[in-house]
Amino acid sequence: MVTTELVKDSDGNHILIIPEEFEAEFSGVDKVDICREGQCLIITPIRKSWSSLADAERADEDFLTSRPDVITPNKDSE
Repeated sequence: MVTTELVKDSDGNHILIIPEEFEAEFSGVDKVDICREGQCLIITPIRKSWSSLADAERADEDFLTSRPDVITPNKDSE
């Protein structure tokens, strides 16, 4: 699918609004790879990997220590 969109100039940077029909591909994405093939720019969303979890902020020591049980025991397993 090819669409035509406006490119806006903001302090020397170019801004492209991703159209709604591509929203699913870019949901939750805050970075993209851009590569050039001839006159075409190819924009690829960068998704977080499991290895990026190591860089995430750790939870507090008391995180989920006082939560209610969410699974009830199965009567057959007792």
